[in-house]
Amino acid sequence: DGADDAVANAHAQAKLAQATAQEGVAKARLDTATAQRTFAQSTYDRNKDLVSSGAVSQERFDQITAQLAEAKAAVEQANADIASAKANELAARADIANAELNLSYCTVSSPLDGLMGPSKFFEGTLVGNAGQQTLNKVVQTDPMWAGFSPSANYLPVLLANQKAGTLTARVLLAGATSAAEPGTPLRVTDASPTAEGKLVFVDSMVTGNSDTVLMRIEFTNPETVFRA
Repeated sequence: DGADDAVANAHAQAKLAQATAQEGVAKARLDTATAQRTFAQSTYDRNKDLVSSGAVSQERFDQITAQLAEAKAAVEQANADIASAKANELAARADIANAELNLSYCTVSSPLDGLMGPSKFFEGTLVGNAGQQTLNKVVQTDPMWAGFSPSANYLPVLLANQKAGTLTARVLLAGATSAAEPGTPLRVTDASPTAEGKLVFVDSMVTGNSDTVLMRIEFTNPETVFRA
């Protein structure tokens, strides 16, 4: 469930942090080992020709040779540790991606902004096949559309005014009242809410029975006064 996926994600994040820290430590060891190898190699190069003349004893040169081999091994080990840490990082990132994918299945996002209705299910409820279950309904409220059907006789003048840019549309929420100021009591004389919009749709056919044309107005509704 979501809790287990969240724990898995946190665990993977911790593994990633640990692997990143290990890589940093290994890189620091590599820098030190590389410097020691450079010094050991320089010491070896300076003394290798002095053994035959007796200026450097064979025992001392054996120690120098061993120190060079040890320094080279330390460099190789540091490189191996870096590679291992990087592999752990990749594995941790893969675990994080998988955990985040699983977590994404635990959240249902609305495809649009709007108002939610009453929820059909709540946390802990077994939903079943999510593709066939309605969790909630979301209604877009801004912008909104209002449909009306004037007589087809008005169609020429409406279209002419729309083309000229002189057509205005006003929506009235009949029967409702709005307080003059927020927080003040409602009065019978308070005006009904209104909104201005624009004509965005005119049906291509005339309704035969009523001889009307379906039209649609779009208007803004930021305060969600109008509802579907």
